[in-house]
Amino acid sequence: MAFALAASCWAAVSVCAGHVLEVGPGHAYATIQAAVDAAQPGDAVKVYPDTYVESVSVGKSHISILAEGDKVAVASPVAGQGCFAVTAAGVLIRGVDLTGAAFCPGSHFEGSY
Repeated sequence: MAFALAASCWAAVSVCAGHVLEVGPGHAYATIQAAVDAAQPGDAVKVYPDTYVESVSVGKSHISILAEGDKVAVASPVAGQGCFAVTAAGVLIRGVDLTGAAFCPGSHFEGSY
């Protein structure tokens, strides 16, 4: 599975080509998956600190999933299952800690693969 580098947009979120969809307690989306499902190419999913127990499937191109702060974690809901399944090009996932994922338990990654 490969993550391709998407256009960087963060310091000033307004530089993103699309919309910013906010995830977390008190925000428009309760789960990362719900925001990804609503996102369009060029959108950024801004994830606020919390632990999100879910497996996120990203099948749309040019989506950025960006942690706000350093306490954003995604925990696999099923032992041996990955936290993210990316099947689209141009997806950027930055600043998210992965917990219980089959391929990288407890790993932290930043950038694109």
